[in-house]
Amino acid sequence: MSERLLDVKSVWFGIEEDERGKVRKLLEDFRDMVNFCIGKAIGLNITSYYKLRKAIYDDFKERFDCATHYCHSACRVATPVLETPLSCSARNLSREARAASLKRLLRKGRRSTIG
Repeated sequence: MSERLLDVKSVWFGIEEDERGKVRKLLEDFRDMVNFCIGKAIGLNITSYYKLRKAIYDDFKERFDCATHYCHSACRVATPVLETPLSCSARNLSREARAASLKRLLRKGRRSTIG
């Protein structure tokens, strides 16, 4: 039998106990930003990074009140999620089926916990 090895890139961070709450809050905020991007993209039927960024930029700044690079980063993370149902055999799905699939992914993301 041949064994397959899986490459995993990771970085270990030594985080002090009192800093863990801050890191957790930062990750939760970023998750909310990505979910906001995905939700808007579903509503506007957008899968392109550039179109998504242009469409949500003002709403994003109002809602999250953060530096502009967070909007760009959240859109970069959201775009592959939006393209996932379009790959492989899912290319022939209707827009409604793709939207339903993305909504299921969003629900799973909301249930996940960081820790």
